[in-house]
Amino acid sequence: MELYLESETESGIYAADRILSIALDIAEKMLEKGAQVQRVEDTIVKICLAYGADQVEPFAITSLVQATVRMPNGYHTTQLR
Repeated sequence: MELYLESETESGIYAADRILSIALDIAEKMLEKGAQVQRVEDTIVKICLAYGADQVEPFAITSLVQATVRMPNGYHTTQLR
């Protein structure tokens, strides 16, 4: 999976959704394979921060993964699986 930011608009608004979607895809697969909940949450944070998020708030249990990401321009988004 590669993440390319093509324009300034995408780097602010759409990137947050794409970054979070990729992070939650990975987190979901980790939980399916038996990873510890804390490790899943740490992975979400590391992925989102690596791609430019200012703040990441993950929450995971064995049947749910949820996270909110805030970008430097103030845009934020929440997704869950």
